[in-house]
Parts: sequence; structure tokens; C-alpha cells
Amino acid sequence: MSQTMYRNQNRDKTLIDYDVNVYVLEEYNHDTGESWWNTNQWYLHVFDYNDGCHEEISSPFLLTNEESFAMNFLERDEVDGSLDTWMSMDYLMENYRPVMSDRILRYLESFPKYYEDIRKKVVYN
Repeated sequence: MSQTMYRNQNRDKTLIDYDVNVYVLEEYNHDTGESWWNTNQWYLHVFDYNDGCHEEISSPFLLTNEESFAMNFLERDEVDGSLDTWMSMDYLMENYRPVMSDRILRYLESFPKYYEDIRKKVVYN
């Protein structure tokens, strides 16, 4: 009985639909007019997409060179020549989890799953 109650505790909660912007910063030299990208420095930037418009939830999260290498974004079909793409949090966790470092997992798993859980964390003065 207690397991049934535990499993059903979230049934009426509203899931947060996270999107993650996966990208490399573009560097631009104003003198030469040339752009370049350091493909060893990937960023993850989390947004909430529930109401149809992106709301920034986090600051950009810089991956280490080792994490970027392990994630191997360039060899996947999700990332095109612009080195910038959007993925749902669920997709990212499902398809990249085996190659994520513990640090990335802690970061991505730190976001609340339900809106109702956010309200519980609010402390009123």
C-alpha cells in the first residue's frame, strides 16, 4: 500500500517542459571579419518551454574539454554547422546519459521536475 501511495504522489502535478540549448560560442575578430568556434568548449543552457515561449532557467553551463569530448556533439545528427541546437531535457538525458560526467548529471538533475515542487522551496519572510 505505501508503494502505491508513493508512486501516485506526483499524478496531479504539472511537469516542467525543459529545453536545453547546446552550443559553442562564436568568436569574432572585428579587424579581420573572421569568425571561429572553439569546439572543445560546449555550453548547456536550460530554458522552461511550458507556456510556448522560452524562459531562461539557468546560466550557461560550460562543459570541460573532457566532457565535451565525451558528449561528442559534432558526430551526432542533432548539431549542424551552426554548432547550436535545441534539445528537450528528456531527449538529452535519454540519449547522452551514458557519456555524461557525474558533474553534468548533478547539474541537469538539480532542476525540479514539477511546478508544484518549486513552490515548496519558496521561503516567505
